[in-house]
Amino acid sequence: MHRMSDLLPGDHLCYLYESERERREVLIMFVRQGLDWHEKILYVAEPPGFEGLAEGLRAQGVDPAGYVESGQITVLAPSSLFGTDRGFDPPAMLEIIEGETQKAMDQGFNGLRVTVETQGVLKERAGEHLLLEFENLLNGFFPGKRCLALCQYHREDFNPALFHQVLAIHPAVLAGNSVHRNPYYVPPRAPEAEGDAMSDVETWLERLGAGEGPVKAGGAGSSGMVATLFRWEYPEVLEQYLDELSEVAVAILDRGKNILHCNRGFLRLLNQSNDPGGRNLAEFLIADSLAHLPFPPPGAYKKTRLNFLPNGSVVHTLNCFIFGTLQGYVIVGEKIMLTNNDIVAGISNLTNELASVTHELQKKCVALERAKAVIGKLAVSNPAAGLCSHSSLMEELSRAVSLARRHGGPLSLAVGGPDPLTPARAHDRSEETLKAFVALLADSCRKEDFCACLEDGRFAVILPHTDLSGAAVFAKKITESFLRPAASESAENLTVSFGITGFAREDTPENIIRRAATALDEARRAGGNRVEER
Repeated sequence: MHRMSDLLPGDHLCYLYESERERREVLIMFVRQGLDWHEKILYVAEPPGFEGLAEGLRAQGVDPAGYVESGQITVLAPSSLFGTDRGFDPPAMLEIIEGETQKAMDQGFNGLRVTVETQGVLKERAGEHLLLEFENLLNGFFPGKRCLALCQYHREDFNPALFHQVLAIHPAVLAGNSVHRNPYYVPPRAPEAEGDAMSDVETWLERLGAGEGPVKAGGAGSSGMVATLFRWEYPEVLEQYLDELSEVAVAILDRGKNILHCNRGFLRLLNQSNDPGGRNLAEFLIADSLAHLPFPPPGAYKKTRLNFLPNGSVVHTLNCFIFGTLQGYVIVGEKIMLTNNDIVAGISNLTNELASVTHELQKKCVALERAKAVIGKLAVSNPAAGLCSHSSLMEELSRAVSLARRHGGPLSLAVGGPDPLTPARAHDRSEETLKAFVALLADSCRKEDFCACLEDGRFAVILPHTDLSGAAVFAKKITESFLRPAASESAENLTVSFGITGFAREDTPENIIRRAATALDEARRAGGNRVEER
């Protein structure tokens, strides 16, 4: 015997009831369980039958109208399934059930839960023999399908001979709120064996004589040692073994990967003495590893390895399976215990990997030394070595603009450089000239000023706390100090020019640089050796 809450996809149950009150209580429980597990409900009954159920659901605070509107509850009259003009067709009815199951899965539900009022089917000229044929077909359909069915039979509506056949067709029987193994169930036979009552008797005697556990409601004829131990005869044996004696780790999780229950093997794996119920599995795993784990959908499973870090230092690896259920997940696995050979092989592999990493590191060090040598040469040959780049200028100017805007202080920018020479004397603009200018620029700057190298022999200086007149004094001092007289009357003087601009509250760094550069161009067009404001 087990509870209705233990029902699984593939179960096919016969429900024999005597009173309408009893039936309503069971159906409310059956439907609510399906709604909680996000299964689609297919209720085959005449409208008055569902109205009674709907009233009972509303009394428990569940509004069925919303579920009907969303499509999670579908109510069909028997006549709408096969029509009164052609009567009941078992194969066609089975195709409908199969189609509704696939439709439920396509809609994102975890499965289909069907309940049928059989007296309504008989009213549609089904005939008892067609009803029994349909029940037999269901037994061949359910194994492996994401569908379960509860067939309702009112004891006053059927004769005892029919009940005998109904019981022989259903793997399990619902009595009250409990599901019972049906020892009189007969698995589907080949057509040529139909009507062989002696084979039924032999099946029953064999089952009773062998002490076989019940036929699992998950499919016709499914049985075996594990099913017998877990579901019916000897649950205490596995409970004691898994909970107290075994090193097998078992944990039950909800859909959010929170631990609901676990055995002592799992507690030992976590190095925990207290029940970790309510805590998330991620708390015990290596950081960020939970997001990459293959958690399967209900009815499926995945083989994987979980790396636990229970005490923050030693990693424990669990070789396990993760099973998807309607409520969450079940983890079953064993901690990997290394043999001496495994340890030696592991150390050997790590040694090889370390040697490979060391070799790569040596190559990187050689490349780094070569890069440092190149940088050293550039520092000697590049007159602007030691000055910041354009990207650094933009970053520093953005910071200076932000401070000026916030505190209201003055800010200026100077852009300058040696003036261009005629093509005949372009070579006179040598590295020595640029070095001299850079040195003069650096000596003229205060500690808080910021110098940077632009393109085409241009240089920029950010002058915090300096208004436009102060920037003009700074630039004119450099132009006067840099002047190099020509060696002869036919030669050209070596001069520099500057363009300066001040900060306005609406300015951006790009606007400030653009204005200063434009002012420098105007100074050079005017003959050079001058400072222009803009």
